[in-house]
Amino acid sequence: MNVGTVSISNVVQRDRISLDGEWNVIVDPYEMGYVGILEQRNDRGFFRDHSPRHPGDRVEYDFDASPTLTVQAAVYAEHVVMIGRNRSDMGRGAVAGLSPWILKDFRAPVRVLPGIQDGYNRKGLVSEEGEPKLAFHVLADFYSTIS
Repeated sequence: MNVGTVSISNVVQRDRISLDGEWNVIVDPYEMGYVGILEQRNDRGFFRDHSPRHPGDRVEYDFDASPTLTVQAAVYAEHVVMIGRNRSDMGRGAVAGLSPWILKDFRAPVRVLPGIQDGYNRKGLVSEEGEPKLAFHVLADFYSTIS
């Protein structure tokens, strides 16, 4: 196996993380969370969600207290607002329809982000098991308002 590659065998049985739902976020305007000063990898970067190891250890972030985003649902909620302002059937613009980018998550062997994608494209409105995600409900509510 080449250095830096990830084995994607048995992706169906691996534990995986759904990107649907509430995610705590930390804004990193100085990009110190992953790469620190001198362009060196920061092994204590906030993406690892470290807790203080002793009372004198400073941790300048706290995912538990940080704001949250409903990542995928928030994107579709913004789309729905924009479309509502520009619907051609209401005489307010030129938008005549909306189609989600991907309806259902699917196998995509080139997506190898370990523990998150694991060989799947996860941008669908429905999980690979057929469970509707939060974004599905955002669009379903929008579609229910169209006569």
